[in-house]
This record gives sequence, C-alpha cells and structure tokens, in this order.
Amino acid sequence: PLPDEVIVDRSQKFTRLCELLIHHRDIFKKHLLGLLLEFIHALQHDMSLVRKKNLLPAVYCLLDSLTSYETKQLNSMMDTTAKTLFRTVYQSYQKLYAYKGQ
Repeated sequence: PLPDEVIVDRSQKFTRLCELLIHHRDIFKKHLLGLLLEFIHALQHDMSLVRKKNLLPAVYCLLDSLTSYETKQLNSMMDTTAKTLFRTVYQSYQKLYAYKGQ
C-alpha cells in the first residue's frame, strides 16, 4: 500500500525505462513476455486503478516491441481469464497507441 504520488512517480520512471528498452529489444525481448505476464497476473489479483492507469503507457511500450509471433506466444502462455483481461488491454493498445501508418 503506497501513496498515489509514489505510485505515479515510480510508474513514470518505469515507463521511461521501457522506452529505453525499445532500442535494445533484440537483447531484452525474452524478458518482455515475462513482464507482460506479470502485469496480467497482477490485473487478475485486484491491481488498483491508479497503478493500472499509470502502468498502461509502459505496457503499451512493451507491446509495441513484440512481433506478431511473440504476441501469439504470449497469448498461448495465458489461461482463459488472463486472455480476457489481456484482450481489453490489447484492444486499447491498438486503439490508442499502435502506429497504423500515415
């Protein structure tokens, strides 16, 4: 149980770290799946709304680093409830963050 200000500050720092990982994704891509699985696992176990809202930019950044093969691999590693939670996160990623050209 941390104060909201601490959660926001730490989430912003983690997002900056994830943005730096984009340039080195070939080295860290085997760890990205684990980070995303931990996020989904935390969503299953009552993650606070403040924490979720502030971690979403970092999660979008990690999702942006995955290839379609790795996304399928991530999907195969989740159970049905995790897939349901991940689907909503992935849909918001596609709607708000993913580059669609032009």
